[in-house]
Amino acid sequence: MPQQTSLSVAQLLEELKNPRLGYPRCLIINEVGEVAREGEEEPAQIAKEALRGLLSSLDESDKYLAVCYLTFVGDLTPESGQVWNEFVANPDNARIVSAVMEAVEQFR
Repeated sequence: MPQQTSLSVAQLLEELKNPRLGYPRCLIINEVGEVAREGEEEPAQIAKEALRGLLSSLDESDKYLAVCYLTFVGDLTPESGQVWNEFVANPDNARIVSAVMEAVEQFR
C-alpha cells in the first residue's frame, strides 16, 4: 500500500514523538512501515530503525505494527537481532509475537 500522506520520514518521526498534525498514531506507524518497505535507501533504513525502536513502546498496538512491518521487510537481521531477541524473550510480548506470526502465515 503506498503512503497515504506526503510526509517525509523526518516528518513522520517527528509526528511520532510530538503529534501535532492530527493523524492517528497507527496511520503514522503505517506510513513509517511503508517507507521501510521502499528498500535499502537512507529513508528506508531510518524507518526500519524507528520501527525497531517501537518494540520498546508501552503501547501493544505500536509493537504489533512494528513487528508486522519488520517481519514483512525482513529486518529481523543480526543487526536487529539483539533487540528482537530481547523482545521475544519478554513474556509480556508473547501474545503479540504469536498474533503477528499467525497473520504473516495467512498472507504467505
